Amino acid sequence: MLTTGSSGVAVGILDSGIAMINGQLSHPDLQNSSRIIPRMNLVDANDPDFVRDIRGHGTFVAGIIGAEANNQVGISGVSPESKLLIYKTSNQTDADHLQDALLDLNDWATNTGDRVILNYSFGTQTSTQGLFDAVEYSYDEDILLVSITWNDGLLDGIRYPAKYADQFSNVIAVGGTDKNDFRTVSSNYGPEVTIAAPGGTSAGCKAATGVYSTLPGYGVLMTTPIPGDPFHCVHDNNYSFSVGTSWAAPQVAGAAALLLSMDSTLTPTEIRDRLTTSADKVGGYNYNWNSNKPGHSQELGHGRLNAYSAVKHALPLQIANSAIPTGTLQASAHVTGNSTIASGATVTVPTSKVMVIDGNVSTTGSRSTIRVEGKLIVDDNSTLTNTLLDIRPGGQAIIPDGASVNTGGGNVTVHSGAALQMHNNTTLNTAGGGVLVLSGAELQVHD
Repeated sequence: MLTTGSSGVAVGILDSGIAMINGQLSHPDLQNSSRIIPRMNLVDANDPDFVRDIRGHGTFVAGIIGAEANNQVGISGVSPESKLLIYKTSNQTDADHLQDALLDLNDWATNTGDRVILNYSFGTQTSTQGLFDAVEYSYDEDILLVSITWNDGLLDGIRYPAKYADQFSNVIAVGGTDKNDFRTVSSNYGPEVTIAAPGGTSAGCKAATGVYSTLPGYGVLMTTPIPGDPFHCVHDNNYSFSVGTSWAAPQVAGAAALLLSMDSTLTPTEIRDRLTTSADKVGGYNYNWNSNKPGHSQELGHGRLNAYSAVKHALPLQIANSAIPTGTLQASAHVTGNSTIASGATVTVPTSKVMVIDGNVSTTGSRSTIRVEGKLIVDDNSTLTNTLLDIRPGGQAIIPDGASVNTGGGNVTVHSGAALQMHNNTTLNTAGGGVLVLSGAELQVHD
């Protein structure tokens, strides 16, 4: 993982609320009141239960974006360090509610300095002036708006506000994919879809082919209008499965939050571009159907979300086909193409920084050394040649399936408190040297 988000990024969730009991956040994965902040009940401002979720939809979305990480409970959200701002609306698209949430989000950004995103997993078939004005406001105020294509399974059935994605570059229209990377049968599609993310496969109420996320834990009736699938499910657990584009959009919103955690200066248009250019062209669809939209398909837009690829291309130091700076890296780095390290030199990846080798790195002459105090990832099908690895306490090196490391006859040293992760198909050549795993170090070999 390159980042878990930032408290300087706030994702607004305009939905059915969040799990609460007696006025307090109640879900074990959504209880951190320092970053999960109820803001407005747009249905009834005088409701004593405030933003308490009685449908489950909003709690499910919140878990996908920001469920707590490393708490030994349930799941982790896509961006578990980001703030969640909760706005309760009805189960119908309401332009006034959208406008009010956007106004409050903009005030939040002004008062705190946080970058803000709005996830809106609803939609309507009809454009209204009020809805258009709300989206235009989000564009003018640089608020990224992530919404859903909807769940009728129809070509040219994308609903508003997602359908505005061709008019406003801050809008991302998200469709759904199934476990085989095809369009989810129920996911609406057409020329406006921007990107897709996993939405599950419709197979009945609570079927394990859906997306798994958080639910209030008290009985809620969560309805998802999917043709041929009676998704009127009563949920009384803290977690369950469900299917729909409603669950695809928050994965994209979470990925956008990760990008902003790496570079808070990115504009909504730049975020959208980063997400679409890094998406995987899956499903065998025609990604050249329209010469005015290169790399775009009507089924999945620019492809299925690849959050890892988007984030590594957002690392602040991008090194392509050139020499890696020696000494201590001043920023996290993404190394691509055919790059080099000077003979006999040492490159240090400091604590809290990461270096991703996404190509071929070699050293001519005396072996170089990469000293890992933060995190080093030698990506799939990448190579590191004639270079020693010195993984210091607190450091972590990850060499996945298909990656290759050749130390030129030297050692890989894993110090106490450090970790080395490899896979069975990792190539690690230390001929003349070895892998020295010191007491207190961690060595993991995965299938």
